[in-house]
Amino acid sequence: MRFLWSILVLGFLLAPQTAGAQSDPVVFAVLFYSPTCPHCHQVIQNDLPPLQEEYGVQLQILFVNVTMQAGRDLFGAACEALNVPDERCGSVPMMVVGSTVMVGSYEIPNQLPDLIDKGLASGGIGLPAIPGLQEAYNAAVQSQEAPSESETEAAPEPPEESIIQTEVAESSWQERFQDDPVANGIAVAVLVFLILGTAALLVNFYTVVIENRVQAWLLNRPGWLVTLLVAVVTTIIAATLVLEQDDFSIPTLLAMAITGALMIIAGTIWSSRSKGLPSRLLPAVAVVGLLVAGYMVYVEVGENDAVCGAVGDCNTVQQSDYATLLGLIPIGVLGIIGYLTILGAWYLGQQPGESLALWGQLATFGLTLFGAIFSIYLTFLEPFVIGATCAWCLTSAMLMLLLLWLQAPTGLKAIRTLADQR
Repeated sequence: MRFLWSILVLGFLLAPQTAGAQSDPVVFAVLFYSPTCPHCHQVIQNDLPPLQEEYGVQLQILFVNVTMQAGRDLFGAACEALNVPDERCGSVPMMVVGSTVMVGSYEIPNQLPDLIDKGLASGGIGLPAIPGLQEAYNAAVQSQEAPSESETEAAPEPPEESIIQTEVAESSWQERFQDDPVANGIAVAVLVFLILGTAALLVNFYTVVIENRVQAWLLNRPGWLVTLLVAVVTTIIAATLVLEQDDFSIPTLLAMAITGALMIIAGTIWSSRSKGLPSRLLPAVAVVGLLVAGYMVYVEVGENDAVCGAVGDCNTVQQSDYATLLGLIPIGVLGIIGYLTILGAWYLGQQPGESLALWGQLATFGLTLFGAIFSIYLTFLEPFVIGATCAWCLTSAMLMLLLLWLQAPTGLKAIRTLADQR
């Protein structure tokens, strides 16, 4: 997402130079937020407005957007200066009042009113001691038109452009999509590809269950062509991670290795058009998926900036509330677990015992099918909910679809065989 140049948005008209001269004490609070964070929306839209109305000019809140580089820098400086534990520093919303740090949509509304009352009773609370905050605050003040005396005396209404909760609340999916229409358009194309590819195999699954047969086209040239197309599209998306990179950092080299591996995989599929796909392709694709998921974990868990390549804004996606499952497990960690589980099921499917092999093949098909469906959900979130697209995520989604198509013939045959044995 592309937002206004300033990283500081004040909840009402600033009166910084006159605040010290006023008889009424003032409490300053700083809220670190992300535009794509639902808990941030809860705090900004529902919890803060009543307090702003109650305390008026005596409560001044500065909003810092952590999806912008300057905001991330200030966020990191706050964590370091205030000795915020790592497990708390990576979360938004985070509010700082004086030296007190509150994290989440529970702590902020429950602790903030008492902090305000105590702060006003003791003569006010100034800006937190965060390196760079005073300079950013002064810059924001200078950009504001000095309020008139009448405006200072009245309980101020925030100007339209500075009410962050209004801006977030009115943001439609169309507006979020337009934040990066090229990347989000690619995400929609991938989403359609995922839906069609998964739906085609679900139809085959239905045929096997109801009619106890695998549709012939899947086992012949049409099925091979679709698998090749999935591999080619996956390679193209991965290649965007390398484009527009002018260095040879570890993420760039990793993206090059992933792209190269996918080119070899696509070439192997092409050369196997008349003799059947080799079984070793599936574990090879799963290993590539592990590399992608591993880098996502490096970004999500290590709170590192992602190298996004030519398309999208990976950092916005990785810092969104949807980068974790239920706010607990990073999606990258889920990816690693998923790819490792698929590898384990594939290994069972290669064992000599027929029964064990059949169940391993069935499990592999089921896992890849679930992974593809889950990838559809995650891909949908990027353009329509988050408003940003991550090429690493799209690559992982397409890898899961490729795994599904590589396993589909064997998995569906295993279902039919197991059904015959009952």
